[in-house]
Amino acid sequence: MSDKDFLNKLPPDLRSMIGKTMKRKLPDGRVIKYVLGDVTGDGKIDQEDIEILKLLCRGDATAEKLFASLTPEQLSACDVTGDGYINSDDLIALCKKLINQDKIKEREDKLSNMRNKLKNKND
Repeated sequence: MSDKDFLNKLPPDLRSMIGKTMKRKLPDGRVIKYVLGDVTGDGKIDQEDIEILKLLCRGDATAEKLFASLTPEQLSACDVTGDGYINSDDLIALCKKLINQDKIKEREDKLSNMRNKLKNKND
């Protein structure tokens, strides 16, 4: 599947949802809160979250043990695409989000450096 096909398959607002606090009602009636993409539950979306998703996508015995050890909040955070499955689509979506965040930070850093140079030049 090409990147374009994959992106067309995702809900239009998916990118803006990753990193947001979500709520989900479990079959037993409990309502849980989680941050979409924050698989570790540490309050940030980073390489650790990607590594856990990679392990889950392998589908081997290690993945099964890991899956069994995750909380409902963590499992919900893994389903980045919201399709009810934890698979490579979730991993791809999370990787794309992190890459885009890095690009935005890089641009912000460049703009900040330019502002500082202009400020220093005018002082």
